[in-house]
Amino acid sequence: MRRVALLCALMLLLVFISHPAEAQSKKESSNSAPKSRTPPPKVPSQKKNSSSSPQQPKGKSSNSKKKASRKKRPAKPKGQLKPDAERTREIQEKLINSGAMAGPPNGVWDSGQMGEAIRRFQQMHGLNATGKLDVKTLKAMGLKS
Repeated sequence: MRRVALLCALMLLLVFISHPAEAQSKKESSNSAPKSRTPPPKVPSQKKNSSSSPQQPKGKSSNSKKKASRKKRPAKPKGQLKPDAERTREIQEKLINSGAMAGPPNGVWDSGQMGEAIRRFQQMHGLNATGKLDVKTLKAMGLKS
């Protein structure tokens, strides 16, 4: 019995010296259930994508030492932007033809004069007279929004 134990110990020592990693796995496999010898399937490496990583709260960085270099965008203006000169001239022509505005179209958006003319146009057409150019007003003028 001693010879068998000694022989097993020598064989393990020999295997451990020639292949230390294999001997370690054999030692672990003898303590637990048998494992398959096939290696796990390889997963293709993917580049880190910010959209696939878990979302961090704003202002928090996963690495406190590393600062994210983000370009600051200008803030979007609130409300509607003024139309360009061509579109303004087109709106002014419609207001003049309807009688809500007097004078030749000049393509300049004068907030006071244009607002008042739009308000008159809206009243004449039974719209909510806000003096602001909205979709319903543009449709009443026969223009696309």
